[in-house]
Amino acid sequence: MGEQRLAKAIALLMHEYIEHMRTIDAITFIPNRKRALLKRGFDHMKLIAYALSELMDVPVAQILIANETKDQRLLNRMQRQANAQHMFDATEDISYKHILLIDDVFTTGATLQHGQTCLFEHGAKKVTCLTLMRS
Repeated sequence: MGEQRLAKAIALLMHEYIEHMRTIDAITFIPNRKRALLKRGFDHMKLIAYALSELMDVPVAQILIANETKDQRLLNRMQRQANAQHMFDATEDISYKHILLIDDVFTTGATLQHGQTCLFEHGAKKVTCLTLMRS
């Protein structure tokens, strides 16, 4: 079970910062890479996205697909930017006007930047990013 039980608590904390945003059409998340998913056994951001979806009454759209890249935690700022350029693909063209993109930690912003870029390239009109913490 591990971190799974924290999804609802984390979603409540995130919700406090965005409850005033009424224009969000969908929530999506930075997905785990396959290696991380196999190691952990679940995608923690997916759980948080669904918990936040319930609080906001906004659907979750599983749009981003994680490509196998290096673990960002092991890289410096320049390496993170280069690594993140190939980090995502999208499952579909997006019909949502305003997407909330969530992740757990903001370090250099590379992951969110390239996730956001991928969403824009597939049709998003506006993307708001939200993380639990900044390191």
